[in-house]
Amino acid sequence: MFKVTKRLKDANIAHRLLNYNGPCENIHGHTYHFEIDISSDKLNELGMVIDFSEIKTICDNWIQLHWDHAILIYEKDLELKDLIGKLSHGNKWFHSSFNTTAENMAKFLFKKFNEDFSTKGVIVSEVRIWETETSIASYKGE
Repeated sequence: MFKVTKRLKDANIAHRLLNYNGPCENIHGHTYHFEIDISSDKLNELGMVIDFSEIKTICDNWIQLHWDHAILIYEKDLELKDLIGKLSHGNKWFHSSFNTTAENMAKFLFKKFNEDFSTKGVIVSEVRIWETETSIASYKGE
């Protein structure tokens, strides 16, 4: 099995954790770092798993478009949804079906990007997210 790893562009993302008893129950932000591993049992005609520029186009573009400088809002966080609804236009948010932990974010990206790469003969084998310089979450699949 061959594997390539791509460090993606950082993204500044705000969120809060629902039903959390501690400082992360408050709206706050991080500069997240992302890494993705892509695997294949064979190389393409150029001798690559996949061109790094394709990974950038698919993954970096999605993260920057949907998450960078956005507020991630868990769909069950009714109080935050109400607050965001009262803000003026021009605010960027992303509604999620999960509590916005780094672990859940990694799982979401793993599944999302595996769908995006499904026609390219490769699989996403792991996604890693640095919430801080010392706190990393990853997801490898089930």
